[in-house]
Amino acid sequence: MAPVINVTKTANPTSVAETGGEVTYTVTVVIPEGTTVYAAALFDDLPSNLDLVSTDHSFDGEQSVVRTEDFGTDSVNIQWPDPYTNASGTGDDTLVLTIVGQVLDVPANSRGTVVGNSAEFTWSN
Repeated sequence: MAPVINVTKTANPTSVAETGGEVTYTVTVVIPEGTTVYAAALFDDLPSNLDLVSTDHSFDGEQSVVRTEDFGTDSVNIQWPDPYTNASGTGDDTLVLTIVGQVLDVPANSRGTVVGNSAEFTWSN
């Protein structure tokens, strides 16, 4: 049976962001205790009407993760060690990734346009 990995993403502001303004995305990944994942990675590519400003992360697991940003492609990648094991009896391991994007002055960002952004967590077991 595949482990249940909980991934959530929020945005702030959740409503209107003006051209030149910033949007902060928070992605949270929870790996339950007693779970081993292989080739685990988190990817977030900002849409073309946002510019990557900064990223940060925290992780409370026993092993460290590696974060890379590409400001040319406005993408962020987190890699877990392979395999990554969250041992039984240690509690859930939680990663929190914060991404700040700036709203660009482009035609695609006209008033009322909804800008979508999603993150993808991949792994095998």
